[in-house]
Amino acid sequence: MNFNLNPKNWASLSPLGLGHRKPHHLWEFVKAVWNNKHNLSYAYRILKHGSCDACCLGSEGMKDPSLGGTHSCRNRINQLKLNTQKELDPRKLTDAYNLSFLDPVELQNLGRLTDPMVREKGQPGFQKITWEEALQRISNRIKGSTPERVAFYLNSRGQSNEDYYVTQKVIRSFGTNNIDTSSRVDHFPSLEALGKTLHIHANDSSLGDWLGTELIVLFGSNLTKNQPALAKQLYRAKQQGAKIAIVNPYREPGLMRTWIPSVTESALFGTKLADYYFQVPMGGDVGFLNGVLKILIANDWIDHEYIQTQTEGWDELVKFLNEIPFSRLEAQSGVSQKEMMKFAVLLADTQNAVFAWSKGLTQNSNQSDAVTVAIQVAMASGFVGREKNGLMSLPGQTGAQGAYDMGASPTTLPGGIPIDGESAQDIFREWEIPLASKPGLNAFEMIEAALQKELDFLFLSGGSFSEILPQKRLVDQALANLPLRVHHGFSMEPSMLVEPQEEVILLPAMTRYEHPGGTTETTLERRIIYSPEIHGSQAGESKCGWQIFTELSKIHHAELNPCEQLVDAHSIREEISAIVPRYQTVGVLKEKGDSIQWGGSRISSEKKSTFQIVKSRRVIPTQGKLLLGIRTTNSNALSQPKEKDAFSGIENRAVLMSFEDARQFKIQSGDVVRLHNEMGEEKFKVALGPIARGSIQLSSPIKSNLLPNLKSSKAASLNARILVNVDKVK
Repeated sequence: MNFNLNPKNWASLSPLGLGHRKPHHLWEFVKAVWNNKHNLSYAYRILKHGSCDACCLGSEGMKDPSLGGTHSCRNRINQLKLNTQKELDPRKLTDAYNLSFLDPVELQNLGRLTDPMVREKGQPGFQKITWEEALQRISNRIKGSTPERVAFYLNSRGQSNEDYYVTQKVIRSFGTNNIDTSSRVDHFPSLEALGKTLHIHANDSSLGDWLGTELIVLFGSNLTKNQPALAKQLYRAKQQGAKIAIVNPYREPGLMRTWIPSVTESALFGTKLADYYFQVPMGGDVGFLNGVLKILIANDWIDHEYIQTQTEGWDELVKFLNEIPFSRLEAQSGVSQKEMMKFAVLLADTQNAVFAWSKGLTQNSNQSDAVTVAIQVAMASGFVGREKNGLMSLPGQTGAQGAYDMGASPTTLPGGIPIDGESAQDIFREWEIPLASKPGLNAFEMIEAALQKELDFLFLSGGSFSEILPQKRLVDQALANLPLRVHHGFSMEPSMLVEPQEEVILLPAMTRYEHPGGTTETTLERRIIYSPEIHGSQAGESKCGWQIFTELSKIHHAELNPCEQLVDAHSIREEISAIVPRYQTVGVLKEKGDSIQWGGSRISSEKKSTFQIVKSRRVIPTQGKLLLGIRTTNSNALSQPKEKDAFSGIENRAVLMSFEDARQFKIQSGDVVRLHNEMGEEKFKVALGPIARGSIQLSSPIKSNLLPNLKSSKAASLNARILVNVDKVK
């Protein structure tokens, strides 16, 4: 067997990475077998036939139409147990007080919910009810309220295009646009930036462009942890001569070197990924990239033909940048002009490049600003609209692009149509439901409305507000203020146990592999893939999202039921194909392996691309204070505080601090510090590492009391960068 060996990219001569800190893939596989031992055959069928539900790639079975070959990353392996869990004994839910002492993982491990259940005010726990009674209670509550006082939130993980489409349609038939998803924070800032620059609302390129390009730049990404299957694509790109540059506050160990188990050479000797590393402090991306763009302009290292023929707004941007001195850009970015020059020279010496980014750019208080400037650097350099070039957001959720395309948003309808635009009226006429032209509430606004007792009903599908939003105390208070909460999920989670003001209803959810008629999801490169129904593990009377909302619509609308024709998954896909132009052929997806890519491998707009003036809004650390941010990690990080990151060895509950800041504050690794600001205080053990000076990071999820409260303007983001005081605890 011939291996295309490339020793210069090897991470170590130590076979299989012995002696190095890294994920233990074989051990994780053994644990996965143990965790799924009660239903191994079903777990295997999920891996073989189902689309991946662990990240935004959405591989079909163990293969991917973009990456090729066979692979199954550790994230997907670890996710299997959620799909093969045993059923929960409903009698365990009769005592909610005792359940409240369990952490999120212990609650999840109780098993799959099997029946609709209700807990009324004053009751110690939950009791079984029928689906008909549960849906009738929901309908009665909605009818007894007003459209602005009902709200719905969907967690993107596990949601299908069919779920998104039907759910948002039924919600709008209630006269409200109060629907939000986790994708809006994760992925929608990227779509907003792509929309106002390139006038498209999706990634413009495909993963195939990574192969044969000269340079791949990763902004704010922890790719080897959150999208590990993409590490194989980086390996292949390096084999074909590509260089990889990282722009990130923390020198992520997994981006420096990694071991890819499905690649023999990498599994044996590891792979050095990063060729260049630019440590830009948190929130400094706009200042840094504006500085790079200023240098490209000053040295005439730009693509004049592209700028002159395919863009507008260039002269205004040049004037804006010329008026900003480098001293200000250095202060705004926390990076020297010399580092900006190094990055600019790298781009100037490159003919083809791909820019990719993740939550480090999208989940911050500047929202789409940093993504916009990154796109503009690529535009000025001519890295768009051509083969082996492109722009790519790497969302963490499987359904991120589909949520937008299906209209699961408080501000847009299917196809990305603004709810207050003229085209919106066509969709509402087609649906034969009244137009609600006022934008709906986002997740933060829903919680704020509940705090003010301005919300009567909240439907939560997946996820736990109590575990993912800042200021847990306020979130729990908001949930307790709601006359009716409905939780649609696989298993128990903490927010289900918040005392009801009047009643709480639990609805058992199907996994995506149990959906009758199969599901479709849209991947990061606009590929709509079909995942067949896989029989063998449905829990009790669980239902998927589209089943719940078609049945609710039937009960709620005695006449003119807008979902009357939506009788199965295929009929839903047929209606999607009629409503959403990009999905016109989605109705043909029926078998395993079926997929289509709307727009093809590369998309563009007929409009000229537009350069935007983007000003830095970075909060600059002051004496005695540091800038607090969030490192993305697994969803159970804070419920397993002693678990360590496989690459860095840092405990999930530790705060990461630079060596330079530690010397300033006279702190050593393992010391305990008190972080405090006007919003609250908390204590953490310190871990030292190669993070940019002035920045400290916590692991997500981010229920910290140090982050902005819900009334703050910064609460529009899950990762607002704010200042905290640091005191060593003696």
